[in-house]
Formats: sequence, structure tokens, C-alpha cells
Amino acid sequence: MDMFEKLKDAIYIGHKDQADDTAFQLYKIVSIKTAEEGISITAVHVVYDEMMFYGYIREERLTNVSVSTALGKVLNGSRWEIGKVLTNKNANLMLYDNTRAEALTKLIESFQVELGFRLVFSENKITKRYVDVYEKRGKVTHNRYVYGHKAINVDKEIDRQNVFTAIVPRGKGEEKYDEDGNATGGFGRRIQITDIEWSKSNGNPLNKAKGKDYLEIPEMTLQHGFSDGKARYKIVVFDEIEDPNILIQKAYETLVENCRPKVQLSTTIGDSGEVELGDSIIIIRKDIDVQYRSRVFKIKRNLITRENSEVTLGDNLSIAKVDYGKLIESKIDNLKDEVQTSMTINLGQMRNELEKSMFDDDAYKYDLKRGNKYNLAPGLYTFNRPIDKNPTKGIWIGAGKVAISNRKRADGTFDWTTWATGEGIVADVINSGTLNANLVRTGILQDKNAKSFLNLDTGEFNFGGIIKSIDGRSIVEGAAIDEIDGDKIISGTVSEGKIKDGAITNDKIGYKAISNSKIQDNAIDGDKIKSNAIRGVHIQNAAITNAKIDNGAITNAKIANSAIDNAKIENGAITNAKIANAAIDRTKIEDGEITNAKIAYAAIDRTKIEDGEITNAKIADAAITSAKIKDASIDSAKISSLSASKIHGGTIDADYINVTHLNASNITTGQFSGNGFSCGVNGYGGTAQFNGSSVNFGANSSYVTIRDTGGRGEVTVNGTIAATGAGYFYELNSGGLYLDSAGYRKLRGTKQGVDCNTNFIVNGALGCYGNIEASGTISSNGSMSCTIMNCGRITVSGKTIHFDDGGALHWE
Repeated sequence: MDMFEKLKDAIYIGHKDQADDTAFQLYKIVSIKTAEEGISITAVHVVYDEMMFYGYIREERLTNVSVSTALGKVLNGSRWEIGKVLTNKNANLMLYDNTRAEALTKLIESFQVELGFRLVFSENKITKRYVDVYEKRGKVTHNRYVYGHKAINVDKEIDRQNVFTAIVPRGKGEEKYDEDGNATGGFGRRIQITDIEWSKSNGNPLNKAKGKDYLEIPEMTLQHGFSDGKARYKIVVFDEIEDPNILIQKAYETLVENCRPKVQLSTTIGDSGEVELGDSIIIIRKDIDVQYRSRVFKIKRNLITRENSEVTLGDNLSIAKVDYGKLIESKIDNLKDEVQTSMTINLGQMRNELEKSMFDDDAYKYDLKRGNKYNLAPGLYTFNRPIDKNPTKGIWIGAGKVAISNRKRADGTFDWTTWATGEGIVADVINSGTLNANLVRTGILQDKNAKSFLNLDTGEFNFGGIIKSIDGRSIVEGAAIDEIDGDKIISGTVSEGKIKDGAITNDKIGYKAISNSKIQDNAIDGDKIKSNAIRGVHIQNAAITNAKIDNGAITNAKIANSAIDNAKIENGAITNAKIANAAIDRTKIEDGEITNAKIAYAAIDRTKIEDGEITNAKIADAAITSAKIKDASIDSAKISSLSASKIHGGTIDADYINVTHLNASNITTGQFSGNGFSCGVNGYGGTAQFNGSSVNFGANSSYVTIRDTGGRGEVTVNGTIAATGAGYFYELNSGGLYLDSAGYRKLRGTKQGVDCNTNFIVNGALGCYGNIEASGTISSNGSMSCTIMNCGRITVSGKTIHFDDGGALHWE
């Protein structure tokens, strides 16, 4: 932002010319914007700014002058001056109420030259401004670029519609001379190549037999000709060429350039100083077995490192899109100037010739009455011969009319082709002069070669093949149709019917050119948009609303990868009907750009989305609510991870949950129940119970402690507790305590005695440091010793000792 604050008030930006260290290039800033990687500055060279607005040219009509003279007239009164002039061409230049920029364009076209601009910067100021003139900019290099190589990108490629494989060249018309050898100013048939013979064996690039008026490349005819093997012919006129040998060479160069589909290429070079605008390079087309020279016409330089500069070469297909309208206007202006000059010269010559001929021919006048022997209408006649000597030209005056004829019909009568009455003039041909009229009501306006015409009755027109119409309503043919850019559409609406299917391609759409107001409701359907044509940079924020999109028009192929971000879509604009089935895959959507607000309720069903195309990164946080998901639509395979914080209600079936680590401090209430185990938590009641054949504890468990907070010290076991070890076995169950081992065993921790309310049987020795009291029987199959023993009777080795009520003992 600090850099933006420093630059926001800047007017100009400049740098040293990378090809010429003595030169400086200066640009006027048009806009300054912040960008993701810094500051974006858009600027134009100062020469275009000054030539467009620094004065203008009222009128200059220059005939057969040098390019230096013409350039001096254009620059006169400006701050620019003539620099290097590396050509000595002469041509005509007609200027009338033109800006200097328009005048430079006309100069380039009239003299067929190229210009360069440079400034001299000294002591922190501009001291000189130069316009240089070249026959052709750049140098001839031997750099070779192979079409299809991985290092070469194909930027644009046009179709084969304008390809021709044979050329019929025509040069300047042959000048006419009078009997004294003086030029009349008129021209006859154009120069041809009929009398020239070419042979590859003699070093010529093609074979052409003498007598042929065309050149053909047979290999190109095989690839791009008609299906029956015929060549695609094109008649091309070179108005300035007077020498047949120059004409055939120029025709060959034109044929090579147009015998294959044109292609615009780009590549990246290491040092931007290695190549300059206009440099000639070689393009190799192995796919069509041809190679040809082309030129570098665009360089995108890295001014900081001089590395990785992008070079655009080949056929400049962008110039047609950007400048074709200006080219048409220029052609019309040039034609107007040429016609005006030609009419002025020819009209003067014609008047002089006619004036001279007044004394060369005799005039034969006749005043014929009705019923004359010549069977002519009554009136005054003048003929080029006596009436009885078969005159061929005549003028008739009578009854307020004038008729003129310069030929006779097959039956010998005059063909009166030109008439003049009080209502107007009717003529087959007006050879010269100026028509100055407020209204031309009907008829066809046509040039002498029938290349251009305007039918005032039907509305059909053809301007030199550049723009054509055959239905009187719309432009249907011509090179200019595909070249209409935003600048050419001044006002009005381009409706759906005006756009050919597939006509909107990526390069046709300017930066952020698509706004809401530019799109007619339901005007965009799938056929109008070429695959991958729409990218994010072409669409203004919130330009796409529901009404602008025809149902089902958005298919997968129409959307370039990552073209759609959040700002491009109005909230709720995307409904189910607008999206074709399987149209959206993950490459079409910027990560995190789909938010809840962008999707109308029930807009997206499963048919709209290709399987597996919704990934985690495509969904904004909190975008998916329960209302958006159909019941049972998400199975386990679709979920990678789920945060427990996203679960706000309902029941989770334990059959679907496996817990690896459980923090018991987070269990605050509820009932645990399972196969063989149940326990209540925090008031949910129920004694902890282990039900089943066994309860297993880990091998490292030393103790099992069970506490009764009621103070009873009681543990109730419904079953048996058994303890086993090496050489011993203890069992406690409802029947008593059973001790069994191979050796002597003690009851540990019984210093206060052992109470047996039933029989106490010991199969081995019994020792006791305390009392033994028994209400039942104490049996021992071995020795028994004790300090005090209280019992009703003692049985040892099958003999029983009884205690009588009086304390006496007896044996049984």
C-alpha cells in the first residue's frame, strides 16, 4: 500500500530502451491499481497521446512525394521531428481534417513503411523526440521455430476459410497514350505474369509454364484444395507493381503466406535483448510440409531481470481484431481520395479532349418533321456523319427532352441510352464528374470493376469483399465479421440471434468486458459459447444473475478451470434449471468460493455434479446445513473427517462408532449398557453389573479394588470368584471357601479367628493362632492344632467327640 500511495499521483513512467542505450521510452499512465503481486500500471506511449491530441492537419494533398517530405508535413507544428529515414519511397498522401495519429496511419499505408519512436533524455529532461522510418523494422535472423514443439505455444489459429492454394496476380493497369505518345491519364488491362516462365530446376521456388497467368503450390492443393483435387484460386491486385517479374515474386510471397491456416505463436526467451520487434524468423510447419519466414510483432519484456521475456511471432492475428475497423475506414478514406483525385484529373482531361475534338469532327444537323423518310421522331438532330452515310452517334432535341446515343442496335436504329428531361437525367454510364445530390432514390451504385456495389432497392452491398450482405438486412459475409470488438459497438443490443454458434471465444472478450447490463435476459445458451471461452478476468463482479442464463446453458465444457469465484455470482443466481447435468467438476471452482448465499434453495441435485468432484477445499466454512443434504445421501465413503462440534443433536448408533481413546471426564450423565455390562452415571441409577461367564483384566493389573461407600464393606458376587497360580487354586462361591493345593496352606489375615456357621472341612493339616468356632462340623483328615476351639463336636479320622450339656466328653 505504501508503494501505491507513492505512485497514485504519478503521470508518466519510463525506462531506457533495451535495444538502444542512447534512447528512452516514456509512457503516459492511464490507470494504477493494486494487484496480488504488487502494483498494476496501465500506460500508453506518449507518441500516441501527443499525435492524437497535439494539434491537427487541416488539409494536405501530396502527389508523388518522398516519405521524408510527407512525414515532415505530418510532424510540422508538433514536438516531434524526423529521425532516421532508411527508405526512399515516393507515394501520394491525401490528408483532410486528420489528427496526426490518423495522418501517420495513412502515411504507413500509402508508403508501405514502418515507424519507430524514441526520445533522448538528458539532464533529467526530454531534449529530443524522433520518428524513425524503416522499409521494415528488425533484422533477418536464422532463428528457427518448429510448430508443435513443446517450447512453442500456439496462441491462436484461424480456420481454413480464407486459405487459397493458387494465386492470380494482377499489377497496375497499363497506361494509355494518344497518337502523339502523350499519356492520356487512362489505364487499360492490368499487368499479368502470363509471359513469365518459372522452373525449380532453374532455382525458382515453383514451376510455372509460360502462358499461365497464375501460380499454384500443388502440395497445398492436396491438403487444402477442393475434394475433387482442384486448387482454391484467389485473384489479388497489386496496384503499385508495374514490372511482371516483381509481380510474380510478390504473388509467390503472398501465396506462401495464405496457402495454409494462419497461426500465432509465442515462446519465452532467456535475454530480452536478443530479439527486437520486426525481426525475421523461420517457422517450420512439419504438419503441412512447408516452412516460411515470419516476423516478431510483440515482445513482453521483463525490464528488471531481462530474462523470461515472452515473444509473440508468426501471423499477427490480433491486429485484425483490434484494428480491422480502422483499416476499413482507412481503405474507404483512401478510396475517396483516389477517386476524388482521379475524377478531378480525368474530368479535366476529358473536357480538354472534348474541346479539341470540336474542331476535328464535322457536325451534321437536321430538322426533321413528323413523317420524314428516315422514320425518325420529329426534332433537331446532330450526327457524326451525314444521315445517309450510316451515322453511329447522335443527339436528338425535341418536346422538352434531350436524347444521346453512341451506338446502334442490331436492327440499325439508334440506341438512345442517355436522356435529359425536366425531371432528371437517365444514363447507362456517367464516366466522369461529381454527383452532388441530397437524395439518390433508386438503383445500384457500383465501381467499374464490380468489386464494390450498393443496391439502393434491395439493401444488398459488397465493399471489396471486406463487408458483404446478400439479404439486405444483416452482415453475413466478409473478413470484418469476426473482427467486431467492443469499441466498434457504439450503442444498442447484440441479441442472441446476431451471434453465430461458437462465435464467442476467449480472445474475443476484453478484460472485465462482461457486465450485467451487456447481457440480454436468456441470451446466453450453450451453443453461443466456445469451450473454455469464459474466464474469471472477463466477468465483472455480480454480472451473472439468474435471468441472464438460459436453462441448461452452463455445461462443463463452457467453463474454464478456476473461472468462477465468489464475487462473480449474485446471491441466489444459480438455480437447478441453469446447470446442465454433470456440468461442474472441481477444476471449475476456485477453492472456498461456494458459499451458502450463492445457491438458490434446491438448486443443485445430484445430476448437476460429476461424481467425486466436490472436495473439502471447494466448500466454504459453514456452507452446508442440514437442509442442503438429502436424507441418507452421505455414506461413510464420502466423509474424510468429522468434527464432533458439528454434531448438534440426534442419536449416534453405537454400531457405527469405534472409540480409540475416551476421556471419561467428559462423560457427565446417561446410562452405559452393553453385552454383559451395565452402569448408570450421575443419577441415572443402577448398580454396576458384570454379567457373563467371566470378567478379564489386563496381565499387568496388580489389584482390583471395590469400595462400598455405604460403610458395609460388602461385596456381593452372584457366582464364583476363583484365583489360580503356580501350584495353587482358591475358590469362593455361595457354597463356601474351597482351598486346594499340593502342600500346607494357611488362611492369611485371620488373627481374630474363623467363624463357620456350617461345617468346616480340611483335607490336610489345620493350624490356627486364634479361635476356631463352629456351629456345625469341623472335619480334618490330618493334624489339627489350635489355642481355643469352640464346637459342638469334633470328628477326627472317623471318630467323633461329643460335648454333653454337662461338659462331659464321649467318643462314638
